[in-house]
Amino acid sequence: MTDDQTLEEAFKNEVGERAKGGDLINYSVLRDGWYVVSGTNSLGFEFYSKRVVFTDEATGMPRYITFDFVYPASQRKMYDPAVTKIAREFVPDIPGKYDRD
Repeated sequence: MTDDQTLEEAFKNEVGERAKGGDLINYSVLRDGWYVVSGTNSLGFEFYSKRVVFTDEATGMPRYITFDFVYPASQRKMYDPAVTKIAREFVPDIPGKYDRD
């Protein structure tokens, strides 16, 4: 992703590049402020990619956080719960509305 891309453009680019590279996409979704693309890559490994965008309140600029997990399909039972927990519960460690109590 480049700084001049929107989240939607980055999503379409990632889906297109993965498909062109031979990855099998099992799930992809674009929502307000984030997207996920997951499946099996061309080498037979599971992948999960999530990109989140938020506004840096100090600068007003968008900031992006990307999670990329790749793991052997044979170890899916071990990795899937951890990946799900991290992706769902992550909160950026920046001041303002993202503060944790």
